Amino acid sequence: MKTKAFLFRGALIWALLFSSLFASPLFPVVLHWECESCPDIAGFRVYSGLSSGVYCDTVQLGKTNSYEMTGLEQGTVYYVSVTSCDAWGNESDFSPELIIKNNAPVSVCATGPRVLSAVLLGSELLVLTFDKKLDRETATETSHYGIQGIEVIAASMDESGVRVYLQTSSHGYGDFSLSVSGIRDCAASPNTSGLEWIAYSSTLSGINDGRFAGPAEFKLHQNFPNPFNPETTIRFSVKEPGPVSVSVYNLLGEKIRILYEGEAAAASTQRDLVWDGRDRSGMPVASGMYICLLEQGKNRESRRMHLVR
Repeated sequence: MKTKAFLFRGALIWALLFSSLFASPLFPVVLHWECESCPDIAGFRVYSGLSSGVYCDTVQLGKTNSYEMTGLEQGTVYYVSVTSCDAWGNESDFSPELIIKNNAPVSVCATGPRVLSAVLLGSELLVLTFDKKLDRETATETSHYGIQGIEVIAASMDESGVRVYLQTSSHGYGDFSLSVSGIRDCAASPNTSGLEWIAYSSTLSGINDGRFAGPAEFKLHQNFPNPFNPETTIRFSVKEPGPVSVSVYNLLGEKIRILYEGEAAAASTQRDLVWDGRDRSGMPVASGMYICLLEQGKNRESRRMHLVR
């Protein structure tokens, strides 16, 4: 299923207004999109609302490349996006947003995207939330982010289009400042952010600032990348000898895959595993949240992993 790689080339290509536009305060719009051929597509969903990224109305469609929106009021700005779905209920990313006002799609965004918040999850994952949907290419370029004393290793974006996950070297206890620049939004005429700073704090006392320095410890690192598609790397280490296992669970608590099961030597060095998003039978699992669990004796540590197909 190719839904998350995305089926739209240019997504919402154009909107055609009927000739009744000037005869009534309510006017219809015909949306057209192009998509790559994919036998798994079962249909499309059209999302619309009165704010960017906030969609109040959803219409489920079959296999079609157009949809007529009716009852739209002149003078009101409408934000529209389309997704594709397969027969198993998996849904693609949102298409680039189309903004419609009166008789033409227009962009109402005059400035580039801004960071609303920066939240540190664990010691090596920083989650940024922006005020606008982002261009994926610029949002996932690590050179657009800077943290003094901390390395930005990689960047990924989730399906909302407004959240970016930065994989970093380990944070210690203290206050930090992140710089962001050169990121475009998804407007018809993209706007690029200037240099912006946002402060955030870490209460993770006792964490080694070196990426992987120091003695071995019982630790399950946050997987990278996260969210991921089609595979992700899981790094772990143990401190004591004995049997150790690394498994993947769904949110129902069902074990769907054992990634590692064996004996570990004392003061084991860190080890990397790769999960390819498949269950124990080799079948791809659906998009969603999964739990990675590291176990050794009475020691247990878990991390949430987000698979985006």
